[in-house]
Amino acid sequence: MGLIHLDCLKEWLKSKKIQRQGEVVSTFFWKNLECELCKQRFPIEIELKNKEKHAILEYDLPIYEAGEQPHYIVLESISSNTSKVVHVLNLLEEDQVSLGRGHDIAVRVTDISVSRCHAFIKKS
Repeated sequence: MGLIHLDCLKEWLKSKKIQRQGEVVSTFFWKNLECELCKQRFPIEIELKNKEKHAILEYDLPIYEAGEQPHYIVLESISSNTSKVVHVLNLLEEDQVSLGRGHDIAVRVTDISVSRCHAFIKKS
């Protein structure tokens, strides 16, 4: 199985996506981003023969009114396993977002080296 339709791959990966929607943060999680046959890890972006680059993971960005300035940040996890986590922070009405392991934190990072309230992202 050396070839696959790009739209078929995206649709299959969409079925593996888990989404958690908070007031300010949307979190998207994909588990086992690897080929089920050979266990090769999927790249986040692929280049087609015509040199066009395409992201294979799709997630929603905040929607703004016409003429409204977008205020969002996309944070992507970097890890050695085959999972992927993307956090989309909508900063239109918020000036500060918390990051950490705590349950009351906007952006939860499940890593023991991260404190319960580890950091804040401030809009300025």
